[in-house]
Amino acid sequence: KAVLDYVSNQIHYVSDPLDGFEHAKDPINTLISTGGDCEDQTLLLCSLLESVGVKTYIAFTDDHVFALVPLEGDYDKLNALPAVYIENEPCYALDPSDPNAVIGRTSANPRQIGRVFNVRRKAIVEFSLTNQR
Repeated sequence: KAVLDYVSNQIHYVSDPLDGFEHAKDPINTLISTGGDCEDQTLLLCSLLESVGVKTYIAFTDDHVFALVPLEGDYDKLNALPAVYIENEPCYALDPSDPNAVIGRTSANPRQIGRVFNVRRKAIVEFSLTNQR
C-alpha cells in the first residue's frame, strides 16, 4: 500500500503529447520527472514492487493501463474486491493514476482488459474474470 500511495500521490498524471503516439518512459525517467501518464505510472509502480519481491502484471485496456498483483492474507475486505485470475491466482488492481488509489479499484472496467503482461516473465499471459479451478 505504501508504494501505491507514493506513486499515486507523488508522480503526477501528465498526458502524452497530442501527436498520436504513445511515449512510454522508463521508470527512472518517470521518477526523476515526477510525472507521467497511466503506463508510465504503472511501469514505475511495477518496477518498485518487483524490486521488493512482489509479483506484478500489467493490464491493458483500449485506453488505460494499470497494475495487477496477487494478494493474500489479512487485507481488509479482500474477498469483496473484483479479481482477475491469472494462472488461477486472484489478482487485484493497483491504479497509480488515481491520486486517491485504493487496492482493488481502477477507473477501467476489468471486462475491457485486452491483454495482461507478466512483468517477471516478460510475456503476455492468459487471464480470466472468474476462477477456473
